[in-house]
Amino acid sequence: MQHYEKQKLPKPKPTPAFRQLWVFLSKHLEDWRTVLVLVKPATVIKWHRTAFKLHWKIKSRKTGRPKISNEYIDLIREIHQENPTLSPEKIHEKLCLLSIERPPAPNTIAKYIPTSRKPPSFKQVQ
Repeated sequence: MQHYEKQKLPKPKPTPAFRQLWVFLSKHLEDWRTVLVLVKPATVIKWHRTAFKLHWKIKSRKTGRPKISNEYIDLIREIHQENPTLSPEKIHEKLCLLSIERPPAPNTIAKYIPTSRKPPSFKQVQ
């Protein structure tokens, strides 16, 4: 008794694309009948699951700019501590003057500068 008969599922019919694949293989491979392998449905399902996992692993990779090294982050913070009034653009220029190859962009530098909040100014009521 076949698997399809047990679960009362209709027998799968080959699609035109499936038929075209086998026509193509039979025309271009001389010994195509010897390479035919019968596999269990569980094996095919396992292949599909593996391919699906691989697909989403590749698709969900992080994109964007690579992270900068801790040396650069420490240097940015050190420059900022020396002169907290420097803007990220000026720190970028300073990194260029230090002959650092491919310094981070000012937007990236701004992420690593600690923000200091000024206390609110109180007006004295007279």
